[in-house]
Amino acid sequence: MISLAEASFILLGLAIAAVWWPVACRFGTLAVPAWSLIFTGACASALAADIVSFPALGGLGLLALACLASQRQERGVAFAASWLAGILALLLALHAWPGFRALPIVEGWQASPDARPFTLRAGFDKATAGLFLLAFFARRVESRRELGQLIARILPLTALIVLTTLGGAWLSGFVRPDFKWPDFGWQFIAINLLFTCIAEETFFRSLIQEKLHRLCTARPWARPLPILLPALLFGAVHLSGGLLYASLAGLAGLGYALIYARTRRIEAAVIAHFSVNLVHFTGFTYPGLAH
Repeated sequence: MISLAEASFILLGLAIAAVWWPVACRFGTLAVPAWSLIFTGACASALAADIVSFPALGGLGLLALACLASQRQERGVAFAASWLAGILALLLALHAWPGFRALPIVEGWQASPDARPFTLRAGFDKATAGLFLLAFFARRVESRRELGQLIARILPLTALIVLTTLGGAWLSGFVRPDFKWPDFGWQFIAINLLFTCIAEETFFRSLIQEKLHRLCTARPWARPLPILLPALLFGAVHLSGGLLYASLAGLAGLGYALIYARTRRIEAAVIAHFSVNLVHFTGFTYPGLAH
């Protein structure tokens, strides 16, 4: 039987997926996107399950208000609100806002005797940050046909990103081939795709890279910045795993930035990011060799 805590994350995942479902529920003259109603149910369930507290809901409310204000016509208001939304999303993604409790899935799992212990948890804070950035800031595909064309277009570059990143990890001794499919494999896929990849890519591509792109397009000397700076930042946020891990993350981040620059669609970066993570999880030591 599904617990209230598990139900809250299932609803949160459905809310994220529903951002691509262009359906609005009407209450008189007010049109409310379907994802927001599902998210409201997720918050109610999470509050009842003690996954979030009232201070946590306050942070989520501030993020929602900042995202809404970022859509205003007044340029100054929209600019300030975008910065506020970015700061709040970063605090949530770093688990720095109080009142959230992660849902543990696996604690101290070792894929092999020489692998580092791995812990998998679902975080309501980071996932919600990704949801709001996806809904308000991300440039998304608008049809299934466009998505199919996008996937066909990015397949070669995605394969190159996977080969380069994991090939570098293997050659550097960070991982070795280790094929596996643990009992929690499907949970890993759902959490990694919906709660990790989308949250990270919407932040780095939709907030940082996209805004840098708009600022630097008219300055030829600055055009590499929207690709290089997000890649460096992406590597830097992984420094807690060591310099080698951060370097490999930066290499992967460079690939995600390139694929986004080529398509200007968030799905491209998410697919590339998830492909690297999935191949790493199923085909190599995860998260890395213990030594």
